[in-house]
Amino acid sequence: MKLDSRSDLASSTIKASSKPGARNPLEVPRSEFQVSPSQEPGTWSLKRNPTRGFTLIELLVVIAIIGILAGLLLPALNGAREAAKKQKTAVLINSLGLALKAYYNEYGTWPNGGNSDCLVSNTSDGINLIKILTGNNTLNLINGGSTVANPRKITFLDVKSSDLNAAGALINPWSSPIVIAIVGTGNANNTLSALGVTVTNSFAIWSFGGYRGAITNTSWK
Repeated sequence: MKLDSRSDLASSTIKASSKPGARNPLEVPRSEFQVSPSQEPGTWSLKRNPTRGFTLIELLVVIAIIGILAGLLLPALNGAREAAKKQKTAVLINSLGLALKAYYNEYGTWPNGGNSDCLVSNTSDGINLIKILTGNNTLNLINGGSTVANPRKITFLDVKSSDLNAAGALINPWSSPIVIAIVGTGNANNTLSALGVTVTNSFAIWSFGGYRGAITNTSWK
């Protein structure tokens, strides 16, 4: 057989080596190479396909989408955080109210000796109130003379260190104080107006916090 050119030689080699099910040794994967005519007539060259990456526009679009999603999620996260703080404040107020009620059932009076008082938790009287309810037996009744407030060392209130500031005052998650208004038995109308809140009969507890100044109020009658 006579071969006239290199192309005829390549064609003959391919035909001679082709068998059913056999791989052509001259065949290369398309994903790696592409065949293109060479500048020399009658010849072909193999050229590797370049790997395609992100364009600048595509990258900017991805960044913009991430920014939009973050803008939608942040308000929801802030709202959930605020709701959790309000719930924790409600738990603190409820625990304090139950402690005051248990103290009254035990001693037959309030920790302030049955007077009418508005005690703020970050003042000296408010700090002493928390100490009395947590079992301190060295303090006297608040504004009630020389009578020991908790002589039996009963723990009416259990608070965590994270609920107290450096001075030992009970605070809410917004670092705001808690207000306890107690109506004493000697009050003529058995009511007390404190910080704009009218308390009837026994006592009321509330606290402010949050960027909207939300109030959490709990009272017993």
